[in-house]
Formats: sequence, C-alpha cells, structure tokens
Amino acid sequence: MALRICVTGAAGQVGRVISRAAVNKGHTVFGVDLPPGPCPDSADSQRGSYSYQQLDVCDIGGLRRYVEENKCDAMVHMAAVLNNPNRTIKGKEWTESDIHTINTTMSYNILRVSADLGIKRVVQASSVNAIGMLGSDPPIFDYFPLDEKHPFRPQAAYDLSKQICEVQADAFARKYPDMRIASMRYHWVVEPSLLSADALHRRGGEPKGLWGYISEADTAEATLLGLTVPEQTFPTGHEAFFIVAPTQHQQASTAALIDQWYPHSTRRKQWRGNEGLYDCSKAENLLGWTAKISFPWTGPSS
Repeated sequence: MALRICVTGAAGQVGRVISRAAVNKGHTVFGVDLPPGPCPDSADSQRGSYSYQQLDVCDIGGLRRYVEENKCDAMVHMAAVLNNPNRTIKGKEWTESDIHTINTTMSYNILRVSADLGIKRVVQASSVNAIGMLGSDPPIFDYFPLDEKHPFRPQAAYDLSKQICEVQADAFARKYPDMRIASMRYHWVVEPSLLSADALHRRGGEPKGLWGYISEADTAEATLLGLTVPEQTFPTGHEAFFIVAPTQHQQASTAALIDQWYPHSTRRKQWRGNEGLYDCSKAENLLGWTAKISFPWTGPSS
C-alpha cells in the first residue's frame, strides 16, 4: 500500500536516502528540514512523488499544518542535532543544552502531531548511542553482543536525548495503543564512497562505537519496513531496534579487539573473524530485516 510519508530531516544524508527509497517504492514523500528545498536525487518520479517545505520541526504548529494539509498517514523522523556543541547554525552556537532540548522537543512534536492527526505508523531515528557510547568516558558494556535489553548509561547530551526520545515513544504507545512506533538505533551510516572493506578498515574507528556501521541502502530498507511490515510480526506499540551491519568494519579479529578494549565484558558467543558486536535479531524477527551489505574478514579467530 502506498503511503503519504512526512520525512523530517529530509535535507540530511539519511533523510535524502530514505526519501529517495520511499519514492522509488511508490510512496508520496513530504520532506521538511531547515535548509532550502532539496529533492531526493535519482528519485523515480514515475512511481512516487516528492515535495519539500523549509520548516523547523520545533515549530509544532507549522509541523501540524503541513502534515494535516498533505494528508500524511505515516511519519519518518530523521531531524536531529548531533554531539557537536559550539557548531554555528542560523547564526547561533549550539550548546549541550540546545542539543538536548532541540532533539527531545522535535521527537515529542512528531509524536504529538502523529497522535493528534491519527497517524499510526511512525519511525524515529534513535541511535546506538542511546545506551551511552561515543559520548561516554568510558562507555560500560555489560555483555556482547549488545541487544536492546542492555542498560542505558548515556552521559553526553545527544546520547541522553536519544534515550529520552525512546522513553517518549513508550509514553505515546501507552496512551495511544493503536500507534506503532519504531525507534531505529542506527550506527554510522556510510556514504557510498567509503563503502568498501579497504576504505572502512583504513578509517580505523572509535573503540567506543565498537567499529559498527551500516550502509545507506540497508538503512533505508529498515526504515521503510518499520512503516510497512504487517502487524502480525510487528504489532502496535513501541519497539527499539539496533540497525547495524553484521560485521565490524575492521579487517581483524573481533575476539582480539574485545580482549584489547573490553576484557571484562561478558561474552555470550564465540566470535568468528570480524563478526559484529551488535545483535540485530530483533529487527530480523519483527521487521524481517537483515543487513545485506557487510565485509567479512576470513582471517583466524582469536
């Protein structure tokens, strides 16, 4: 069934990718973001369609009018302020307080507008950092591979805001039990120019992020499945999903990396080669999603 999808953050990397994929599947996309009017490049206009409005998602009145006027029946929320305080946007330097406040306000607004207008299908961008990773010093991992039951321990404003966005989704799902909300814990979404085993390996990576990544194509597929998968597999309510490739991006032994960086974390499996440190089986079971792009390393295990 073709949907009329409002995509926030439509001018950003991930928003453009999702908008293009949605149009190519025959959906109608109504993008919103702060910059002036981009379109999803390479979209197949013969299948779906795309329009764009320059809009601040913190303006709940403007957001509600736009969504209502365009008769949207699904919401994809990708707009976010990242962990980069002192970045100048619109002539203003964003502080840690701004990062937290803007992200939690935008998430609340898209959930509030969706509930008020009877939109039952919502996907919002969470992050692997919701549990406390890149912004933590140090992060604490109880066990590997990580799953969605792992405790939250965020420290940075961005990470904390993503946990709160998930808590807000829990609250809306309780109050509006016919809503189906997916919080996608995306990892680093890799641009095509970097999407090769050699390029990813040379990039190195931050141990706090457990060397995770995900392709643009796999990101878009997971997002759209969050809207369209039948209720028989993903019933109404709120669920969070790790969306990460099945291998870590170093061409090296994952077991050896655990030994080096996290020797005290419990291991719940034996690692072969560069198998990843995230368990995405929940996304497979509820959404029917598995990442299709990864770069296995066939060297010896440690």
